[in-house]
Amino acid sequence: MTDKRVSYIIDFMNTLNRLGTGRTPSDVRNSNQLVIANLFFHNEALSAGEIAQYTGLSRTSVNNIVSELLCSGFLCCSGKGASTDAGGKKPSLYSLNAAHGRFISVFFSGYECTVCMFDLGLSLTHSTSHTSAEPMDREAVVETIRALLWDLTVRAKVDLSSISALALHCGGIVDSQHSSLHLPIQNPHWGADFDIKRELQESLPKGLPVFFDNACRFSGYSELLQDPSRAKKRIAVINTQEQFVGGCIVDCGELLHGANSLIGEFGHIIVDPASKTSCACGACGCFESLVSAAHLEKRVQAHPMYFKSVLANQPFTLSFLFSAADGGDTVAREILGKTAEYFALVIRSILLSNDPDEIILQGVYGGSGRFFRAALMDKLSIGHFFGAGPCPLFFSTGLPLSSHLGAVAYCRDKMATSLLI
Repeated sequence: MTDKRVSYIIDFMNTLNRLGTGRTPSDVRNSNQLVIANLFFHNEALSAGEIAQYTGLSRTSVNNIVSELLCSGFLCCSGKGASTDAGGKKPSLYSLNAAHGRFISVFFSGYECTVCMFDLGLSLTHSTSHTSAEPMDREAVVETIRALLWDLTVRAKVDLSSISALALHCGGIVDSQHSSLHLPIQNPHWGADFDIKRELQESLPKGLPVFFDNACRFSGYSELLQDPSRAKKRIAVINTQEQFVGGCIVDCGELLHGANSLIGEFGHIIVDPASKTSCACGACGCFESLVSAAHLEKRVQAHPMYFKSVLANQPFTLSFLFSAADGGDTVAREILGKTAEYFALVIRSILLSNDPDEIILQGVYGGSGRFFRAALMDKLSIGHFFGAGPCPLFFSTGLPLSSHLGAVAYCRDKMATSLLI
């Protein structure tokens, strides 16, 4: 286990200890079960001795809890570990029973619906999808998701009633509290307040937990899988795609939303009030519109030195732009230098308004080249805030299927207690 994961478990135990003496024995046992469950969420196999070492619990308590989790089906036996240097009996190893929990993640847009099934260990077991050449209306999206859910369960040979939880995610302003897509910015033809959870309700088993959020929020949540210690921190994730920017704030493992579900809509921070470039939200000068591949391609083609650039008459992507800048291309470096200024403005805004422990630049810009990273860090190095020191910025390309993984990780974390029963 990594030092970060050990530190995370120790912090978790210390937090429980600070709760005081008002807890009943049942509360203590449930808390200890959750601590041990978290260990298995981040490790393939553990012995009772290792569990006791990492949690500080007595061997008797660990053995009792492991026995309970074996009986409930949450854990299973997975062979023997290595004996100690002194020799002796090899310890029994335990691991998650992947079949104990199944989660379904559904992403939808005007042109695509993708449904994925994951097991308790967050391994992808089945997936199915549909793409449309024409934008789908509300009714078509709902019917497509219904058909895909049916197809997935048939392939997996499971019933929806055996699913532990289902997550829905898409772009736009999602009111997760009321499970409604309040403003479908990229699909305005859907109209406001698309209550897709209610629309799907008749196709879902009664009582099935359904979580609904913005895809970028779930993608940001997946960063907790990269480093479990982040579950005890406040992190800000800026999720970047070729044409869109979103993000989230995760505070001690909780996704923050705000009164109008606007927390994390970093793409709509205005970084250039004088800009005439319009955004899908209706404003001009938004961060998203000025760092998108479409906008940067126009700037590259309008540059006086364009025809002397390696970018001339080549298929344009942000990755190609990063590569050209790393290779010394003047046009690419000038364009990305200005782009770095926009990123610095947004990051400074996030620092001042949220004061996070970490800011993670995720997605296509998370995989940017040396030139862009150096330019961005140079812009951020000017004027540290009140002696706060260097900006805690990290770069991440994100996990494969990051929004799906984040969605089911969120479901698993929310359902952890019921999974242990």
